Amino acid sequence: MTDIKGLKYSNLHKLKKIKQKTNSKKTPQSLNSVVETLAEFNDDLYDVVLYVFKAKNNKTIIEIEYLKKSDLDPEYYQKIKDNSPMFHAKIIMPPHQNQLVKFDVNWQNNNVLNSVKKILSRFK
Repeated sequence: MTDIKGLKYSNLHKLKKIKQKTNSKKTPQSLNSVVETLAEFNDDLYDVVLYVFKAKNNKTIIEIEYLKKSDLDPEYYQKIKDNSPMFHAKIIMPPHQNQLVKFDVNWQNNNVLNSVKKILSRFK
């Protein structure tokens, strides 16, 4: 789980690297533990985004990013304070990937292999 407010970055490329390093060091939590944590501040949730971080044969590790209403600008908070939280589920596709072709969901974790595929895609 990651609080979006705590992410400091200057561009999206750096953000991706920061998230990858940070998430690699975290210990995965059980679904029950995550649900309990989110339930604690359910009334204050504004946005929840689920990403597949890593998939294995017997388990999938999901990164959950959340943003609290109380972390937003006070003027905007007054507009959305009674809204239900938004939930999104996303899969990050490799660059230059045909959407109709299967791909390895762990592509972000294989930096060397990913670099080779990126170079090869330029020659196609």
